[in-house]
Amino acid sequence: MAEIIPLSPEGASAAPEPFTGGACKLHPQTMCPAFGALRVLARIEGAQPAMVTDAGCLYGLTFVTHFYAARKSIIAPRLGTAELSSGQVQEAANAVIAEAAKEQNVSVIPVISLCVAETAGLAEELLPSEVNGKPVVLVRVPAYAIHSHPEAKDIALAA
Repeated sequence: MAEIIPLSPEGASAAPEPFTGGACKLHPQTMCPAFGALRVLARIEGAQPAMVTDAGCLYGLTFVTHFYAARKSIIAPRLGTAELSSGQVQEAANAVIAEAAKEQNVSVIPVISLCVAETAGLAEELLPSEVNGKPVVLVRVPAYAIHSHPEAKDIALAA
């Protein structure tokens, strides 16, 4: 027979209070703040966003962006555990920037750097400042430093 795991700490004698409307103490989670920056950058005419992050964040942000932004493709390197642990973030970012520069009607390449890329060590000084005459702009929006959509939007526009 399975072991019964109590829901209250051992030794607690008081019965838990019944649920009453408005008594829930959970806080709803919001979408990653980088989504705000991505929405703004995807809507800029001539901008080809290149996102540097892990596969999970990339999937979630591109999925949501397809519906709430400009329905523009986002170019990103494939960064999994192997690439991150072997230090290939910089090379992957440079390769995706070169790929973005090949796209037609591109006038600027915003490189959106999220938590994983920032933690893994994406170096701004090792990114090209322009490729084929198209400026490359690094937009750093890791969720551990940027806490809201409006703040991420402001950072994206300021970049």
